Amino acid sequence: PSDPNIVWAGSGEANGRNSSSWGDGVYRSADGGGTWVNRGLRDTHSIARIVIDPGDPNTLYVAAMGHLWGFNKERGVYKTTDGGGTWNKLTRGLPETTGRIGLDVYRARPGTVYAVIESDAGGQSAIGEFRSRAGGVFRSDDSGDTWTRKSDLTPRSFYFSQVRVDPADDKRVYILGFLVHVSDDGGKTLAQLVPS
Repeated sequence: PSDPNIVWAGSGEANGRNSSSWGDGVYRSADGGGTWVNRGLRDTHSIARIVIDPGDPNTLYVAAMGHLWGFNKERGVYKTTDGGGTWNKLTRGLPETTGRIGLDVYRARPGTVYAVIESDAGGQSAIGEFRSRAGGVFRSDDSGDTWTRKSDLTPRSFYFSQVRVDPADDKRVYILGFLVHVSDDGGKTLAQLVPS
């Protein structure tokens, strides 16, 4: 947002299916998409989301899904502050084993970051929405250094895992699934949005 010449792209298909295409990490363009350079996370296979700090195009968060059908180290929430020169595996307060991850940053205060995280421990609720013993909705108020779990909701992760923060209210959060859930207390309680 602060420099239209800098464009970031994550490779690999984010929908976890048996026909998903694999990628080889994160790419950066400094000339508006004319040329691209790989900036790391090559073994993640699938980047589900990239969120860029609105004031600094070299600071961004990456939701890395990892190998679909087996273990690998490069999976989880990553952050760089030097344009992809180095990446840090954000873990404090997040599940140890993760699948698909959705991310969003509160634009007015980029230190506030939300994640909705699929984890392999969980169960299915009656309405078909996934509730996890380890995953769910997480919030960080220190730029991803530490996280607090707010809810156990992770709606149909391999299709959705999307979270959005209201640009005018850091406590109003939307979680996307077959239904849209909304929270007015930072993700702690969520209600379904019903079309009128």
